[in-house]
Amino acid sequence: MELPVFDMAPFLTAGASSDEVQTLCRQDTIYAGFHYDLSFLTIHGKSRFPGLYIWLRTGKKMLVRVPDGCLLVQGGKQLEILTGGHVEAGYHEVVCAPETLTAIEKARESGRSLYRISSTLFSHIASDNVMQPLGKYGESEAVRAKYPPIKAGHQVQAELNAIKLAAVKQDA
Repeated sequence: MELPVFDMAPFLTAGASSDEVQTLCRQDTIYAGFHYDLSFLTIHGKSRFPGLYIWLRTGKKMLVRVPDGCLLVQGGKQLEILTGGHVEAGYHEVVCAPETLTAIEKARESGRSLYRISSTLFSHIASDNVMQPLGKYGESEAVRAKYPPIKAGHQVQAELNAIKLAAVKQDA
């Protein structure tokens, strides 16, 4: 892809930890419900306890298994806009899965910590940059209609409004 991303994308690290695996983890407990990220890219490190599920384009749900020394990179809504939907925002959720319960038991038996650690890096397009399908991704009239030009900050605000997390409503 020929996207001028490095001069446009600030980064935000969002680490999270929880001791809920030892107190609240029952199979199918939801830690982060089904969603996509509004950002450009989301980069997940390997968690001590499995439970991150992703959905493929086919609609198939699958448990993520990040190999040691590797990262999972997911496209967010901003990348979807810039590629005119060629790369779709990745849907995912975090739940207490059977594999989570197995990992908890193994950690408990070996005396390891039962904190679930997640270190995630979110890359965002700078708020004042206008996003629209770039290059060959914007050649189709239908794609341009589906992804009209929008400032990244307005896109973020609209996403936050849609999920009722915005502090201030965006002006029309």
